[in-house]
Amino acid sequence: MKTKVLLIAPYRGLRELSLTLLKEQPELDVIVKEADLSASIPLIQYYEQQHIDFIISRGGTAKLIQQYSQIPVIEIKVSGYDIIRALTLIKDYKMKVQLIGFPNICEGVLSIAQLLDIQIAYTTIDQEEEVNNAVLEAKNAGAQVILGDTVTVRTAQENGLQGMMITSGKESVLEAFHQVLDMAKVLEQKRNQLSIFQSLLSNYQDGIAIMDENGEFIYCNQAFSSFFGKVQGDLMQSRFDLPLEVNQFLQRLIQLEEQTYVPNEIINFKHLTTTINGGRFKRAGKYFFYVTIHKKPLDKEMESGIQILRNHLFPTSFAQIVTSSPHMMDVLEKAKKLAELEKNIIIYGEEGTGKRFIAHSIHTASDLMEGDFIEIEINDSTTANISRIVHLIDHLDRATIYLKGVEYLSLENQHVIDEMANNTSRVRFIFAFNQHPNMLIKNNILHKNFIRKMEVEALFIPPLRERMEDLEELIRIFIAKYNAKYGKQIVGVRQEVLKELYLKDWSYKNVTELKDTIKEFVKMTYSDFIEKEQVKLMGLRENEKKSFVNTIDLTKPLDEIEKEIIAQVLEEENMNQSQAAKRLGINRTTLWRKLKG
Repeated sequence: MKTKVLLIAPYRGLRELSLTLLKEQPELDVIVKEADLSASIPLIQYYEQQHIDFIISRGGTAKLIQQYSQIPVIEIKVSGYDIIRALTLIKDYKMKVQLIGFPNICEGVLSIAQLLDIQIAYTTIDQEEEVNNAVLEAKNAGAQVILGDTVTVRTAQENGLQGMMITSGKESVLEAFHQVLDMAKVLEQKRNQLSIFQSLLSNYQDGIAIMDENGEFIYCNQAFSSFFGKVQGDLMQSRFDLPLEVNQFLQRLIQLEEQTYVPNEIINFKHLTTTINGGRFKRAGKYFFYVTIHKKPLDKEMESGIQILRNHLFPTSFAQIVTSSPHMMDVLEKAKKLAELEKNIIIYGEEGTGKRFIAHSIHTASDLMEGDFIEIEINDSTTANISRIVHLIDHLDRATIYLKGVEYLSLENQHVIDEMANNTSRVRFIFAFNQHPNMLIKNNILHKNFIRKMEVEALFIPPLRERMEDLEELIRIFIAKYNAKYGKQIVGVRQEVLKELYLKDWSYKNVTELKDTIKEFVKMTYSDFIEKEQVKLMGLRENEKKSFVNTIDLTKPLDEIEKEIIAQVLEEENMNQSQAAKRLGINRTTLWRKLKG
C-alpha cells in the first residue's frame, strides 16, 4: 500500500522539480500543489479529509502548516548545496544584497557565508506580516537585491527591488521523500503495536480505564464497563454514575501529588468484594490517571497474610546482572547451571541482595520460561491460610514458583508445602530466605525436615558490602534509570560522594538500599553531578541510627536487652510487626510473645 502525501510547493520551480523526481518514487502516492504561506491553509483543510499520511513543504510554509494540521509535516530543508549555489551566484554582485528570511533560512545562510568570507546584511522575520516592513527598511538602507524565499522575493519585486530566491535542489527534495518513507515504516510499526495493545486491553479480564486531568474517561476496556452493567461506548460518550466506593477511590487518585501509585484497596459494591488500584503518569506535559479493577472477587485467603503475583516482573536475564565481583560471578555461574536442571532451589541472602531478580533470571533461562513466574510472599503466620496456594499449584502446568516467607507458616503448613514441592511435576519451586536455612531450623522457625526431604540446591547471594567492586557500576545504572524517570541529565557523582558511598555498609537493604539512595540523590540534584550536599541527608540518617544503637545498655539482663532491640527495630519499621519480625529473623507469633512477655 502506497504512502499518501500532500506536497505543497511555495513556488513553481519546486512544483516542477518534485513532479519530475516523483517518477522514481513508486512507493509514494503524492498530490503536488503550489501555494505559499497562508494560501496553503485551505488546501490543508480540504486534503485532511482525504486520509493524507504526510505533508511535505518548505520554509515558512512548512512551519505555518504545522500550526494548522495534525498530520506530520516533513520540511524540505534548505541544504548546504542550495545555500552555496545562491552565495556563489551573488558573491561578485556589484549591487548591495540583503538577506531577509525566517530563522531557519537566515541561520544556514549566515553560517556558510561566514565560512566563505562573504559579508551579507540580513533581517530575520518570524511571521509573514513582517516581510513588507523588512523589505522597505532594507530598501531605505540602500539594498538593491533581496535574497530570501518565495514571499520575500515577491514582496521585493512589488517594491521595485530585485529578488533572488534560495531554491531547493534535487538533493533536498529527495531527502524529504526518503524521510517520508522512513517515517511511514515507523508509523506502520506503531499502528500495528497500537492495534495489538488495543486488542490485548479489550480482551483483558480485569477492568482498565484511563482518565485525563479533569477526571474524564478517555479510555476503558469492555471489562471495566461490564463491572457497572454498561457497554464500552456508554462510558466513552458520557460520564455515568459509579458506585460511591469507586468514585471515592477515583477522587483520591486525581488528587495524587508526590505519590504516583495507589496500591490495592478492597472495595465492596453490588455484593461483590474485589480490589482496585491505580496510578498517575505524565505524557506530553499532561497528567493522566489509570485505574484497574480486578475481575476475580476477593476471598478470605486474599485478605490474609499471603500475597500472590503472577508474571509481575518484566523479563530479566543473567546478562542484566552487573558484577565484576569474583564471588558474585561464581553465584551467577552456579545459577546458570541450576537453570538447566529441574531441581528446586533455595536462594538465601540478606534483604535487598537481588534474590528475586536472580530467581526470575533462572526462570527465563530454563525450559519453563514459556510458563508463568509466580511470586508468593507470606507476611503473617497468624492469618496465613495456604489453601489458596494449594489450589493455585494444583492447576499449574510449566511454571516457576518463587516463594518467600515459608518460615512464617506453621510447621504443619510447612510440611504441606514440602510435600507439594516434592510431588509436583513441571513446576519448579524457588524458596527465598533472608537467613541461612540451617539457622532458621536451629531457631525452630523452619521445620527440620524441610530441606532434608527435598531434592533442592542452595544458592547464597552475597550482601553488597562483600561485592563493593560492583558499587560504581550499580550507581551508573541507577543514575541512568532515574535520569529517564525524572528527566535529569546527571552524568555521575563527585569523588567525595563516591567515597561516602564506599564507607557505608548497606546492611539495611543492600542493593535495594543503594538504588533508593541514588533515586533520592537524582531527585534532589539539578546539576550535572551529584554533589556532597546531597550526602548530608544520608549522613544525618546514619548518625541518628547509630546514636539510637549507642543508647542500648549492654549491662542489663539479656531479656531486657532483647526487648530494647525489638523496640528499636519496631520503631525503625514504623511499628510494622511483620517487617520487624523479618528483620529479627523470627516469626510474628514469636515477636508477639516476646512483646507480651
